[in-house]
Amino acid sequence: MYDCLKQEVEQLIAAMKQNPTHILRWRKQEEELKKTPELYLEHKNIYSEEFVFQPEEDIMVYPDFPYIGYPVTDLEEQKKFEQTYFHRHEFFELFYIYEGTCYCYFNEKEYVLEKGSAWIFNTQCRHAIVVPNDGSLLVNIIVRKSTFIATMLNIIQQNDLFLEFFLNSIYSNQDQPRYMKFNIHPGDMAEFYIFNIIREYYQKSRYSQSAMKLSFSSLLIELSRLYYETHHLIKNDVKPNIVEIISYISDHFSTVTLKSLSEHFHYSTAYLSRCISNYTNMTFSEYVNQYKMDKARYLLKNSELPIDQIAHLLGYHQRSSFEKEFKKLAGKTPSQYRKIFSDTYL
Repeated sequence: MYDCLKQEVEQLIAAMKQNPTHILRWRKQEEELKKTPELYLEHKNIYSEEFVFQPEEDIMVYPDFPYIGYPVTDLEEQKKFEQTYFHRHEFFELFYIYEGTCYCYFNEKEYVLEKGSAWIFNTQCRHAIVVPNDGSLLVNIIVRKSTFIATMLNIIQQNDLFLEFFLNSIYSNQDQPRYMKFNIHPGDMAEFYIFNIIREYYQKSRYSQSAMKLSFSSLLIELSRLYYETHHLIKNDVKPNIVEIISYISDHFSTVTLKSLSEHFHYSTAYLSRCISNYTNMTFSEYVNQYKMDKARYLLKNSELPIDQIAHLLGYHQRSSFEKEFKKLAGKTPSQYRKIFSDTYL
């Protein structure tokens, strides 16, 4: 099974190199952005979900390699060129060195990325990547932040390693760059899940996006196991109690109140309110509302549940209250938001 999957992935990547539709699409979008210099400058600093993802995508995969029209071929010139494109993302990025050697720049250092290594950056980490023009190839797996909150956060509740990392990336108002590095060997389960995500993305079969989410969650579990064997994590000072608090809110978002939170953790409401504000840069109510709206976006986009039922699942007793809150944060009514994605699939 592994050999068949590996061969299938090799064929898919070879086809993508011959026809790099994602690169061509982004180049066209960049040309449009250049017509508005302030938008283009913002894009060069922060890659937005709107720019990178197609509307129907929650997870995206793309191989990174020097393409036709790349301005330089000398490695040192490549390094100088790419370091003019330091950027960070609105989304989560995992990149896997599929072939050859790549170079990564952040924290004013150069990191050499060998074949088989996988790296995850938080959303605050400004970096630049160099893929040499020697057959090297890097595979990017990127996940919308809202998708991660809505579908994966609960799955990794017991995984302290990744729970802390992703919660910090989503909610912390500190801009400290963090990363995780893992070495994956041929035949590892982690490699299997990476290959499966690649296959699902390019085959675009029914339920591919759902299968990719499950594989990505399983990949995080395997990478966590690798960490505990190799200890390649850059640690930080996030206190575990706030991670537990955010996790509890995620599990009970439809009914949680500041009072019930206080009773569960045996802290005063004032202390918990201050902790949440310091960590998320939002009040308790703002955070819970934002979490509910992320869930709402996901359900409106990926399910056929009636809007009344979605409102009930999110803890709203009246549909009108849900619609008012959703429009305030999303700029559209739930029906208008759902129609955007239903039209996409026509």
